[in-house]
Amino acid sequence: MPHKADVYFWEVLKNSKITLILTNLLGPNTLLQTSKLNTKAPSGGAAVEWHQDWAFYPHSNDDVLAFAVFLEDVTEENGPLMVIPKSHKGPILSHFSNGLFCGAVDPEDPNFKIEKAVKLVGKAGDMTVHHAHTLHGSAPNISTRSRMILFYECNAVDAWPLLGASSYIHSLGKKILERPERAINNGRIFHFTSNGKCTCFNTSSNGRKSGVNIRITKGWRSKKRF
Repeated sequence: MPHKADVYFWEVLKNSKITLILTNLLGPNTLLQTSKLNTKAPSGGAAVEWHQDWAFYPHSNDDVLAFAVFLEDVTEENGPLMVIPKSHKGPILSHFSNGLFCGAVDPEDPNFKIEKAVKLVGKAGDMTVHHAHTLHGSAPNISTRSRMILFYECNAVDAWPLLGASSYIHSLGKKILERPERAINNGRIFHFTSNGKCTCFNTSSNGRKSGVNIRITKGWRSKKRF
């Protein structure tokens, strides 16, 4: 988890324009479940099968989101994330094959509408957000450039894991994000832990202070209960 390896990745989430988007969608008290650097090598980075995150880590409510920050330009050729808009309002599809969990949906499932899929492309510093129910996958990287994305998987603090990978992640010790009233206007979130560290940095790829451009998949409402 990058945010455990280097405080830089924690600050991306805690002290940037991402902070305001995060709390607007999940509420003032949110929890970082995990983070990861998702990469695809040039000319061969593999596709990711279509799935819904909820199949891997269901919670007590569905206030669960994934934030993807583009560390490099993402094009149609270098393995973009693909989503089916509004699929978060539909059912959770089976991720089983021959009675075994395979982590992917059956392409023949009548509720899997591949023809509605869209590719999420953008420039370095852009960000996408998708719900844990959203059907998504990614294409292979057929370009000569790498594709690097920083993922944050977050949920409201009252969304407790029921089973699956997040139960293990809980045992590693998650971080709680809390935005007190005094911080609403400047868009900051403070992490109240025993060490109390709070240092600033920026999210731009060129090192200057800046934020990120936000694209939210169609079908969202701006507050809790998606």
